[in-house]
Amino acid sequence: ISPATASNAQAAKSEPAASWQFLLDGMWQNDSGTQVATVKDGVMMCMFSSSPCPLQIVHRPWPLTCHVDGEKWEGAICDRGDRITWEDGEEWFRMATEPSPSVADSRLLAFKMAAASIRDLNVAVCECVTWLQEHLDLQSGKDFLHRLVSEEKCMLVAFADASQASRAWKIMEEKVVVCPVQVEPVDFDDLSSRAASKAQSLQVFLRAE
Repeated sequence: ISPATASNAQAAKSEPAASWQFLLDGMWQNDSGTQVATVKDGVMMCMFSSSPCPLQIVHRPWPLTCHVDGEKWEGAICDRGDRITWEDGEEWFRMATEPSPSVADSRLLAFKMAAASIRDLNVAVCECVTWLQEHLDLQSGKDFLHRLVSEEKCMLVAFADASQASRAWKIMEEKVVVCPVQVEPVDFDDLSSRAASKAQSLQVFLRAE
């Protein structure tokens, strides 16, 4: 592969690896089927370098960047993390033996709120978080973590324990909570790009447990 030679006029601001790296974990092959790289925890080992290559996600036009033997490579993540398109036109594909990151996790739930306004949505979110803390005796940041997708009137919640996720789902489905909430498991294939970005950061919380 030829390294990318173009550079941005200004340095792009990098985002923390914790919010995206799991998408790229696994083995990668080129379009001829030859394995070219392995990624683990945001660090790439590839056939073009004997040294580990930390990956970074930056702002457009080329969101993925890394340095291989001192040379800058830039590319884009496509197909929900199953394909990398490098700036020079070469493409890498996730090897078929690797599980897809789009598989639903039973500990990741979507709480859909019936809110008429942003203010109502924020109130509903606060009520749900308070309910999880007081009625299920859970600690935010340790037992569960949530992200708000305000455009879709939805709160994504990741639970450290599958039994707690199941219990919360069952109780909310029985309409025991104060605010009207529809609870359902999260599948990456059904998420918008905005919601998927929020769900990815929660996947890191799940993987850390």
